[in-house]
Amino acid sequence: EVEEGEEEEEEEGEEEEEEEEEEGEGEEEGGEEEGEEEGGEEEKEEEEDGEEGEEEEEEEEEGEEEEEEEEGGEEEEEEEGEEEEEEEEEEGEEEEEEEEEEEEEEEEEEEEEEEEEEEEEEKKKKKKKKKKRRRRRRRRRRRRRRRRRRRRRKEEEEEEEEEEEEEEEEEKKKKKKKKKKKKKKKKKKKKKKEKEKKKKKKRRKRRRRRRRRRRGRRKRRRRRRRRGGGGGRRRKKK
Repeated sequence: EVEEGEEEEEEEGEEEEEEEEEEGEGEEEGGEEEGEEEGGEEEKEEEEDGEEGEEEEEEEEEGEEEEEEEEGGEEEEEEEGEEEEEEEEEEGEEEEEEEEEEEEEEEEEEEEEEEEEEEEEEKKKKKKKKKKRRRRRRRRRRRRRRRRRRRRRKEEEEEEEEEEEEEEEEEKKKKKKKKKKKKKKKKKKKKKKEKEKKKKKKRRKRRRRRRRRRRGRRKRRRRRRRRGGGGGRRRKKK
């Protein structure tokens, strides 16, 4: 058994050596073939590189021609852009002048309308005052009539002696009433004057407010125009 084991080991060792020799020969042959193939491929690549260089030169020439054409087109576009900007500036100035004229016309119309409104308001107020005065007069007349009727009834019922005393008292009362009326009239006149003064002040305040508002509107519009809010010259975004 020991001898058989040794023989088997020797056979296996010989077989391994033969296999290693065969593998070494195959690798050498493969290396030579690969070297030849790589040399042919390098020659092909060099030829292709030469052809690519010629193509690149042609492409460079074509690129230069295209650049020259593009530069000429850009110059034409710049000239056209400058002409368009000049036209837009002229149009913007014309539009601004038209807008200013329109604003002046609007302001004149507003002033006329305000004056008309004030006149109408004054007329309405006068009418109201007249109505109030008429009502007051009617009430006063009615009161006087009632008082007179009462007095007449009393005078008829009372005696002659009492009538004389009553007449004196009535005269005194009339004098007092006249004085009171005079005082009332004076007070009314003062009130009217004060009301008129207040009205004038209110009108002045209104006019000042309106002027300030108009000035503020004008300033806002001008700022918007300067900032590019309204119609003016407009530049293209680059």
